[in-house]
Amino acid sequence: MTINDLITIAASGYPDKLLAMSWDKHRQRRLVTKDPLADFIVAELHSSYRPRALTTTQLKAANARLTEIIINITKVQGALCQELARFAKAETKGKV
Repeated sequence: MTINDLITIAASGYPDKLLAMSWDKHRQRRLVTKDPLADFIVAELHSSYRPRALTTTQLKAANARLTEIIINITKVQGALCQELARFAKAETKGKV
């Protein structure tokens, strides 16, 4: 599996194919676009890519990396939700 193949597969699941715009297939390099999330995903896929690995290994590695990112983003979102709940509770008591 080439890096272009991996990016193409990932791009098929991203809204409006914007992820594909973050990758130059001909020069095989990342591009900076107006979609920082797409740019970030491409950077992560690119950094975890191993040219000599089997296709299943590539897909497993990409999936594992994105799963790790999702877990971390979920933790950040949870912390923000907790803080929001704390502020909402304080607001109802007139403490903010």
